[in-house]
Amino acid sequence: MSAVTLNLARCHFPVHGLGFGRRVGVWVQGCSIHCPGCIVPETWIAGPEHRTALDDLLGALLPWLDGCDGVTISGGEPFDQPEALAALLAALRTLCTGDLLVYSGYPWGLLQSRWGQVLSLCDAVISEPFRAGQRGEEPIAGSSNQYLHSLTPLAEERYRDWRSFERRFDIAEDGGAVRLVGIPRPGQLQTLCLDLRAAGFRAETTHEPV
Repeated sequence: MSAVTLNLARCHFPVHGLGFGRRVGVWVQGCSIHCPGCIVPETWIAGPEHRTALDDLLGALLPWLDGCDGVTISGGEPFDQPEALAALLAALRTLCTGDLLVYSGYPWGLLQSRWGQVLSLCDAVISEPFRAGQRGEEPIAGSSNQYLHSLTPLAEERYRDWRSFERRFDIAEDGGAVRLVGIPRPGQLQTLCLDLRAAGFRAETTHEPV
Protein backbone atom coordinates (compact mmCIF):
# COMPACT_ATOMS: atom_id res chain seq x y z
CA MET A 1 0.00 0.00 0.00
CA SER A 2 1.27 3.44 -0.94
CA ALA A 3 0.83 6.52 1.22
CA VAL A 4 1.26 8.83 -1.79
CA THR A 5 -1.55 11.23 -2.65
CA LEU A 6 -2.01 13.62 -5.54
CA ASN A 7 -4.40 16.37 -6.54
CA LEU A 8 -6.69 14.81 -9.14
CA ALA A 9 -9.16 16.56 -11.43
CA ARG A 10 -10.64 13.61 -13.36
CA CYS A 11 -9.98 10.49 -15.43
CA HIS A 12 -11.53 9.21 -18.64
CA PHE A 13 -11.38 6.22 -20.97
CA PRO A 14 -11.18 5.93 -23.90
CA VAL A 15 -9.34 9.04 -25.09
CA HIS A 16 -8.38 9.20 -28.79
CA GLY A 17 -7.15 12.78 -29.31
CA LEU A 18 -4.30 13.10 -26.79
CA GLY A 19 -1.69 10.69 -28.05
CA PHE A 20 -1.33 7.43 -29.93
CA GLY A 21 -4.31 5.11 -30.14
CA ARG A 22 -6.91 4.37 -27.49
CA ARG A 23 -5.75 5.87 -24.21
CA VAL A 24 -6.51 6.37 -20.54
CA GLY A 25 -6.59 10.08 -19.67
CA VAL A 26 -5.62 11.41 -16.23
CA TRP A 27 -5.97 15.13 -15.47
CA VAL A 28 -4.29 16.43 -12.32
CA GLN A 29 -5.58 19.43 -10.39
CA GLY A 30 -3.43 22.48 -9.72
CA CYS A 31 -1.30 24.65 -12.00
CA SER A 32 1.04 27.52 -11.14
CA ILE A 33 1.67 28.57 -14.76
CA HIS A 34 -1.77 30.00 -15.67
CA CYS A 35 -1.28 30.36 -19.43
CA PRO A 36 -3.60 33.07 -20.84
CA GLY A 37 -6.37 31.44 -22.86
CA CYS A 38 -5.99 28.08 -21.11
CA ILE A 39 -8.79 25.75 -22.12
CA VAL A 40 -9.13 24.28 -18.60
CA PRO A 41 -8.68 27.13 -16.08
CA GLU A 42 -10.90 25.19 -13.69
CA THR A 43 -7.90 22.92 -13.07
CA TRP A 44 -5.63 25.73 -11.81
CA ILE A 45 -6.60 25.77 -8.12
CA ALA A 46 -6.28 22.67 -5.96
CA GLY A 47 -8.09 22.19 -2.66
CA PRO A 48 -8.47 19.43 -0.07
CA GLU A 49 -11.35 17.96 -2.04
CA HIS A 50 -8.94 17.05 -4.83
CA ARG A 51 -6.57 14.96 -2.70
CA THR A 52 -6.67 11.38 -3.92
CA ALA A 53 -4.74 8.37 -2.69
CA LEU A 54 -2.53 6.92 -5.41
CA ASP A 55 -3.76 3.42 -4.58
CA ASP A 56 -7.37 4.53 -5.09
CA LEU A 57 -6.52 6.14 -8.42
CA LEU A 58 -4.69 3.05 -9.65
CA GLY A 59 -7.60 0.88 -8.57
CA ALA A 60 -9.95 3.03 -10.66
CA LEU A 61 -7.63 2.90 -13.68
CA LEU A 62 -6.88 -0.83 -13.51
CA PRO A 63 -9.94 -2.07 -15.47
CA TRP A 64 -8.96 0.24 -18.35
CA LEU A 65 -5.24 -0.46 -18.55
CA ASP A 66 -5.41 -3.84 -20.30
CA GLY A 67 -7.43 -2.37 -23.14
CA CYS A 68 -5.43 0.80 -23.74
CA ASP A 69 -2.52 1.79 -25.97
CA GLY A 70 -1.13 4.10 -23.31
CA VAL A 71 -1.82 6.67 -20.63
CA THR A 72 -1.85 10.45 -21.08
CA ILE A 73 -1.33 12.64 -18.01
CA SER A 74 -2.32 16.28 -18.32
CA GLY A 75 -3.82 18.94 -16.11
CA GLY A 76 -3.44 21.26 -14.49
CA GLU A 77 0.33 20.97 -14.43
CA PRO A 78 1.61 17.45 -13.66
CA PHE A 79 5.15 18.63 -12.83
CA ASP A 80 3.81 20.86 -10.04
CA GLN A 81 3.38 17.53 -8.19
CA PRO A 82 6.70 15.86 -9.14
CA GLU A 83 6.84 13.29 -6.33
CA ALA A 84 3.26 12.16 -6.92
CA LEU A 85 3.79 12.19 -10.70
CA ALA A 86 6.89 10.02 -10.36
CA ALA A 87 5.04 7.55 -8.13
CA LEU A 88 2.12 7.39 -10.58
CA LEU A 89 4.41 6.84 -13.58
CA ALA A 90 6.43 4.17 -11.76
CA ALA A 91 3.26 2.30 -10.85
CA LEU A 92 1.89 2.57 -14.40
CA ARG A 93 5.14 1.08 -15.69
CA THR A 94 4.23 -2.15 -13.90
CA LEU A 95 0.57 -2.13 -14.93
CA CYS A 96 0.55 -0.89 -18.52
CA THR A 97 2.52 -1.99 -21.59
CA GLY A 98 1.58 1.10 -23.58
CA ASP A 99 3.34 4.45 -23.73
CA LEU A 100 3.18 7.08 -20.99
CA LEU A 101 2.72 10.61 -22.37
CA VAL A 102 2.82 13.68 -20.09
CA TYR A 103 1.80 17.22 -21.00
CA SER A 104 3.62 20.13 -19.32
CA GLY A 105 3.54 23.89 -19.67
CA TYR A 106 7.14 24.19 -18.49
CA PRO A 107 10.00 24.77 -20.97
CA TRP A 108 11.89 21.63 -21.94
CA GLY A 109 15.20 22.90 -20.58
CA LEU A 110 13.66 23.50 -17.15
CA LEU A 111 12.07 20.05 -17.12
CA GLN A 112 15.46 18.49 -17.93
CA SER A 113 17.36 20.43 -15.29
CA ARG A 114 14.82 20.15 -12.48
CA TRP A 115 12.91 16.91 -13.03
CA GLY A 116 15.18 14.64 -15.04
CA GLN A 117 14.37 11.67 -12.83
CA VAL A 118 10.66 12.07 -13.56
CA LEU A 119 11.37 12.36 -17.29
CA SER A 120 13.18 9.03 -17.13
CA LEU A 121 9.82 7.40 -16.32
CA CYS A 122 8.05 8.94 -19.35
CA ASP A 123 7.92 7.67 -22.91
CA ALA A 124 7.03 11.09 -24.32
CA VAL A 125 6.49 14.64 -23.09
CA ILE A 126 4.77 17.58 -24.76
CA SER A 127 6.38 20.72 -23.31
CA GLU A 128 6.25 24.52 -23.39
CA PRO A 129 3.58 26.97 -22.21
CA PHE A 130 0.39 27.33 -24.22
CA ARG A 131 0.42 30.44 -26.44
CA ALA A 132 -3.09 31.46 -27.49
CA GLY A 133 -1.67 33.60 -30.31
CA GLN A 134 0.20 30.61 -31.77
CA ARG A 135 -2.68 28.21 -32.24
CA GLY A 136 -1.83 25.96 -35.14
CA GLU A 137 -2.85 22.72 -36.81
CA GLU A 138 -0.89 20.39 -34.51
CA PRO A 139 -3.57 17.82 -33.59
CA ILE A 140 -2.29 16.89 -30.12
CA ALA A 141 -0.58 20.16 -29.08
CA GLY A 142 -2.39 23.30 -27.97
CA SER A 143 -0.12 25.77 -29.78
CA SER A 144 2.57 25.55 -32.43
CA ASN A 145 5.42 26.41 -30.01
CA GLN A 146 4.78 23.19 -28.10
CA TYR A 147 6.83 20.13 -29.02
CA LEU A 148 6.63 16.40 -28.47
CA HIS A 149 9.83 14.83 -27.10
CA SER A 150 10.15 11.07 -27.70
CA LEU A 151 12.23 9.57 -24.88
CA THR A 152 12.05 5.82 -25.58
CA PRO A 153 12.14 3.56 -28.64
CA LEU A 154 8.39 2.93 -28.25
CA ALA A 155 7.70 6.66 -28.40
CA GLU A 156 10.09 7.12 -31.32
CA GLU A 157 8.10 4.52 -33.24
CA ARG A 158 4.65 5.79 -32.32
CA TYR A 159 5.22 9.55 -32.44
CA ARG A 160 7.57 9.92 -35.41
CA ASP A 161 4.73 11.54 -37.36
CA TRP A 162 2.79 13.06 -34.46
CA ARG A 163 2.06 16.31 -36.32
CA SER A 164 0.09 14.33 -38.91
CA PHE A 165 -2.15 12.51 -36.41
CA GLU A 166 -5.90 12.82 -36.97
CA ARG A 167 -7.55 15.40 -34.70
CA ARG A 168 -10.12 13.51 -32.65
CA PHE A 169 -12.50 14.21 -29.77
CA ASP A 170 -14.30 12.18 -27.14
CA ILE A 171 -17.35 13.00 -25.03
CA ALA A 172 -16.93 12.47 -21.28
CA GLU A 173 -19.76 12.53 -18.73
CA ASP A 174 -18.82 14.50 -15.63
CA GLY A 175 -21.31 14.92 -12.79
CA GLY A 176 -24.34 15.34 -15.03
CA ALA A 177 -22.49 17.49 -17.56
CA VAL A 178 -20.59 16.46 -20.66
CA ARG A 179 -17.08 17.52 -21.63
CA LEU A 180 -15.34 17.57 -24.98
CA VAL A 181 -12.00 15.76 -24.61
CA GLY A 182 -9.36 16.75 -27.14
CA ILE A 183 -7.66 19.84 -28.55
CA PRO A 184 -9.95 22.11 -30.60
CA ARG A 185 -8.98 24.37 -33.47
CA PRO A 186 -9.19 28.15 -32.85
CA GLY A 187 -12.83 29.19 -32.46
CA GLN A 188 -14.13 25.62 -32.62
CA LEU A 189 -15.45 25.57 -29.06
CA GLN A 190 -17.23 28.90 -29.46
CA THR A 191 -18.96 27.67 -32.62
CA LEU A 192 -20.00 24.44 -30.89
CA CYS A 193 -21.38 26.38 -27.90
CA LEU A 194 -23.43 28.64 -30.18
CA ASP A 195 -24.84 25.63 -32.03
CA LEU A 196 -25.74 23.88 -28.75
CA ARG A 197 -27.40 26.98 -27.32
CA ALA A 198 -29.40 27.41 -30.52
CA ALA A 199 -30.61 23.84 -30.04
CA GLY A 200 -31.76 24.62 -26.49
CA PHE A 201 -28.83 23.25 -24.49
CA ARG A 202 -26.75 25.04 -21.87
CA ALA A 203 -23.17 25.26 -23.11
CA GLU A 204 -20.17 27.02 -21.60
CA THR A 205 -16.57 27.52 -22.62
CA THR A 206 -13.56 29.06 -20.91
CA HIS A 207 -13.28 32.69 -19.81
CA GLU A 208 -11.29 33.64 -22.91
CA PRO A 209 -11.84 32.75 -26.59
CA VAL A 210 -9.61 29.84 -27.59
